[in-house]
Amino acid sequence: MDQKISRRAVWWAALTLLYVLSYWREVVFRSINAIMEGANTFYAKTTPLPYLMNYNPSELNLLKYGLTVGFTVLFMFITYFGIKKGFNSALGKTMVKFIYGFCTVLTILLMLLAFFLNQFPTFYPYLRILVGWIHSPLIFLFISITLYALNTLNKKFF
Repeated sequence: MDQKISRRAVWWAALTLLYVLSYWREVVFRSINAIMEGANTFYAKTTPLPYLMNYNPSELNLLKYGLTVGFTVLFMFITYFGIKKGFNSALGKTMVKFIYGFCTVLTILLMLLAFFLNQFPTFYPYLRILVGWIHSPLIFLFISITLYALNTLNKKFF
């Protein structure tokens, strides 16, 4: 019983961390975008980020790329750790690797295609959708629901 409680605690901690991380990611990126557009404030800004004001637009753009990679790694790690410790399922770990791997490869392919065709503005909305998917708790939730359903079905029918 104690192991079941600790697995649930890890799962809830991972989910909470993913939600908080997605909120902070949104605040940081919206702040950067607002500053790049010349605004000091905007409707969704809830936290002042004055240190971003010292960067010029090109540095902010590079910062966004670095933060995108950093947030991607964090979301992947937290999702993997939460599924691994929350369910202790080889299928869950494989699903995390497959989904994140697929999204990452697709993102890289779209970026390469966009640059080779010199059509980055055309591809950007699609890249943004993929990154938005990666930088959210949805993958964690969908895998968790799948594993929970499979565990429940296995207990009832097998």
